[in-house]
Order: sequence, then structure tokens, then C-alpha cells
Amino acid sequence: MPLANRGEPSVLIIAPHGSYRTMAFVQAANQLGIHSVIASSGKHSIVSDYARGIHIDLANEKQAFRELVEAASRYHFV
Repeated sequence: MPLANRGEPSVLIIAPHGSYRTMAFVQAANQLGIHSVIASSGKHSIVSDYARGIHIDLANEKQAFRELVEAASRYHFV
């Protein structure tokens, strides 16, 4: 389960596990002082940002959508 963000703004990054572009988005959010949350299928990733993120099945769009809506109640996505 992802870490709570203590009410600060967050940006949701939906990315395939292992995408080389994801960390650029995370770094940009960090530079802007915005907490980032990665939604990916990387549940068992050794990369901590993926492992702490929201774990979704990108092949099951309806379930992934429900999980993202539920996550929106915990994070303040901007």
C-alpha cells in the first residue's frame, strides 16, 4: 500500500512497469515540491517508487479505474 501523503498536493503518474521515462516525471514533481504517486503493475518491483505506488492491472481497465478512484480519496491529486 502506498504511503499517505499528509495532505500535500500529489501528482498521479500512470506508467508501465520499468518505463525509462517515469523517473523524469518523478524528478520534475520533486523539483516542483509535489509528491508523486506511480500507478503501475510493478507490485514486486525492486525500484522503491514503483513498489510504494498504486498497483493496478493495466489489462483490466475497469478494476484499474476503481483502484485509482479509491486512491484519489487518499491523495490530493493536482
